[in-house]
Amino acid sequence: MMKRLGLKTSAKRKFINKGKSKNDKAKDSKSKSNKIQAQKLKRGGVQMNLEEATKMTKEYIKPFALGMGVGAIVLLIVIFAAGWVVTSSSAEAKAEEMVAEAVLDRLAPICVTQFLQDPNKEEHLKELKKLESYGNPNRSDYVQKQGWATMPGEKEPYSGVAKRCAEQIMQISK
Repeated sequence: MMKRLGLKTSAKRKFINKGKSKNDKAKDSKSKSNKIQAQKLKRGGVQMNLEEATKMTKEYIKPFALGMGVGAIVLLIVIFAAGWVVTSSSAEAKAEEMVAEAVLDRLAPICVTQFLQDPNKEEHLKELKKLESYGNPNRSDYVQKQGWATMPGEKEPYSGVAKRCAEQIMQISK
């Protein structure tokens, strides 16, 4: 409303103070003194001004801020170490591992079925039992040599299928 009337600041004060009584004007002057006194703070029974109080709070803020920084770093270490946060590269590695495992789970039974359909499976099983699961030659090499790890329609055996197939053949032969 003051802007509409185009009054200057001194005129605004006169306009505002016009309707006030002496009692109201005294309250305004008391509020000004209260504002000045509000700048002085009491801490431990000692009077200090605002500048001293901010120095005091800076002394308390610095260790708090350092504690927050150290806590944030420790938090990051814990959540990454615990596996609660997964980066895209670790997620991709885990996904590839799961895919390879799923493929082996699907292809190994086909390999075992090819072994079971072999007419000389008893002789091959005796030879397979003589071999170790590691070393050279090993069971997976024997399974590849017999062609059981090569899937129908493929020229080469899928990596890892021969080892899984040899393990499953040894389990069913017990």
